Amino acid sequence: MKQTKHLLAVSLMATMLITGCNSDKKDNRDHGSGGSHRFDLGWGISQGTPFSEIQKRIDAVPNIVPKTEDNGEYVRRSINQASVCNGSDPANGNPAFISKHFEISSNKPIPEKDLQRIAAIAEVSLEDIARELNIQSPKDLIVHSHRRQLGICITAGTGSNGGGHGSELTARQNHPHGIEYEFTLLKHEIGHLIDSQFNQNQYDFNLYPGWWSEGIAEVIAGSSALSASAWNSQHNDYFGDGNIVNGDDLNDGVNGYAAYDLYSTMVLYLQEQGWDKEALYDFFQSDKWHLDGIPDTDTCRGTGNLHIVDYTGSCSRPDNGDEAFAARFDEFSKKVGEVKSFEHFRDNYRELVSDWLSSK
Repeated sequence: MKQTKHLLAVSLMATMLITGCNSDKKDNRDHGSGGSHRFDLGWGISQGTPFSEIQKRIDAVPNIVPKTEDNGEYVRRSINQASVCNGSDPANGNPAFISKHFEISSNKPIPEKDLQRIAAIAEVSLEDIARELNIQSPKDLIVHSHRRQLGICITAGTGSNGGGHGSELTARQNHPHGIEYEFTLLKHEIGHLIDSQFNQNQYDFNLYPGWWSEGIAEVIAGSSALSASAWNSQHNDYFGDGNIVNGDDLNDGVNGYAAYDLYSTMVLYLQEQGWDKEALYDFFQSDKWHLDGIPDTDTCRGTGNLHIVDYTGSCSRPDNGDEAFAARFDEFSKKVGEVKSFEHFRDNYRELVSDWLSSK
């Protein structure tokens, strides 16, 4: 029964990501305790760094250039239904462009300055993640994507939703509340892409399990831990006596994005108390999809809107994803910290996190 509940949660999470990984609720989350998206806690950014310093880095990213390969058309890299680029149309003012680590296009002609801004934010976010993980080159984070470039598909217009799976990010042309919010939104989505890359995932959803994938993306983007009282009250409000790790009622249409603070707090607990930062980072960089740690050997062939493109890595969601995540979790739990196994964390996480927050 637990397995059935979890698979349902995965399906519901996928639906949420299709319609927008980050909803408008994000715009109110820099108030109160925890979940703050200020700019002193995100991966690769030193504590206390003002956003003006981030802006300088964004402005210094080289200009995007028109794509010449693949007939100059954008190559879709995701089965995400929010990806609407589907092969761009250079002849009608809707070309694809190349940044150092990204290919970017839009569903309709939009100003090149908007494509440049979004590509630059993605480049800075990728640099941040590489720096945090002590990886020499951001290129080394991209191992399962066409031409070793991640895709960015932009929908014309204004909005605060986005998605990131496999090797493609989707977002809106403009964020209604400016570049600081847009930065955290896109960095969250880049976090999903890199999690997918480490899981040898080419263009499918990476949702095993939802609390982890959303929690780690929130931490990468700069989320902070809830207070003990907020943790307990929000858990009661959103899940009652349910178990997040089991997937009980996960993102059932009522909780949605509001529960992300709970997920990021769980990840921050593992980082500080359950394991430690080094173990968490190693876990993030491990393959948590495949029990044997070996990618699928069959090569996918993209057709239709995906063009005729060879893909590597996993092109479908593995059947043993739950077991693989638990097995990898057990492996890292043996090394350090108070969490001793996946079962231990699953059965006791609510009290473990509450006690940790109370001691801070």
